Amino acid sequence: MSYPNNISLTPPDVSAHLDEAANTISDIVKDPADDHCARPGARPDHQG
Repeated sequence: MSYPNNISLTPPDVSAHLDEAANTISDIVKDPADDHCARPGARPDHQG
């Protein structure tokens, strides 16, 4: 089995955001190579 050798080893950009009204903290995880962010519950193949 072969694996792609173009995998980025750059760590993601992570920032925490406080919602004072709900008293919750959310982490936003962004791929530094593009403008996309991870969303909780989002499928990797979902566009949009």
